[in-house]
Amino acid sequence: MEDPAQRPGNPASRWDDALRAVLRWLYDRSSEGPVWVQTGEIVGTDYAVSQGEPLPEFLLYRAAEQLKNDELIEAGEDGGELGGPVIIRLTREGRNCVDDGANVTEYLRGSRNSPRTVWNINSISGNLAVDSTYVTQSATTAPALDAAQLKVLLQAMREALPVLDLPQDRTAAVRRSIEVVEGELDQAEPDEHVVKTMVQRAITGIGSASQSALSFCLTMLAKYEMSKMGIPIS
Repeated sequence: MEDPAQRPGNPASRWDDALRAVLRWLYDRSSEGPVWVQTGEIVGTDYAVSQGEPLPEFLLYRAAEQLKNDELIEAGEDGGELGGPVIIRLTREGRNCVDDGANVTEYLRGSRNSPRTVWNINSISGNLAVDSTYVTQSATTAPALDAAQLKVLLQAMREALPVLDLPQDRTAAVRRSIEVVEGELDQAEPDEHVVKTMVQRAITGIGSASQSALSFCLTMLAKYEMSKMGIPIS
């Protein structure tokens, strides 16, 4: 029987290929040590190919954003609407990942043994693993994203921005991230990797209001809703 993950254009397969492409491209560019390069330079190269088809630019930027979050690359300037960093370079951990030969997900599961931290919030029923990128979650994933509650939360995050007293550029970045997530959730088949990456960006921005109880609650609720949908964020 045909493996659906091997079909050309399969989202999961393309995402794995995009992560691998960015890492391997940086690895080969950094043969004499880590160097800063423009993320966009990978577009159209032989690295940026999946199942014989070129990987789209937006997906490569999002892959770079995820690799940054996983500390496999370092990032410079924020790409804003591009969905990922403009300038990147390989870390020692990223080099180890390429040398290992496994895909990114397999490498992270095998090489990192992060302790599980559980937050108990009185207003939320259940536990939430905050550092859930490297732990095994016991969760049931629905056939499609149940986005209703997440959309309500995104609207609450937008309405909270004026009172969080964030810098203007940070406020604008959070608002753009929210808009990207809302647009993706309106698709017939939302890309969960896009949703995860952009929600992570939004709560990182909101979380910079470190003295705000409101930002803390919104961040924890976002993690809870994402965990319920089977795509936990750290």
